[in-house]
Amino acid sequence: MSELHIQSGKDLSPQIYEFYRNKICFGDYKPGDRLPSYKSLSEKYAISYSPIKAAYQALEREGFIRLTIKGSIVVEQPKTVKENIASKLDEMLQTALDFGAAKEDIVEAIDFIMEKYC
Repeated sequence: MSELHIQSGKDLSPQIYEFYRNKICFGDYKPGDRLPSYKSLSEKYAISYSPIKAAYQALEREGFIRLTIKGSIVVEQPKTVKENIASKLDEMLQTALDFGAAKEDIVEAIDFIMEKYC
């Protein structure tokens, strides 16, 4: 398995995120495998926990890993693009409804955004 190569002068978190995301996507880490601990990466590359934690949290938000209470990192089956979009939309729609938005307001907002990108 290839090693993480830290590029000096660049933000560490995106480098760590991209490295492990690619490893998961290309099958080097499979569901049930554990990623290295914060401590082991910190010691190996002489970096602080902060960028490692930020990278792992980003991987968790995107459904690639699950952070457990004991601090172990377990690779999960990555979500599909459709599942990621549906999850984000669900969160946003719930927030809109919590603010009292009507269905029509939500539909208009989606149409407005779609016009911007499509």
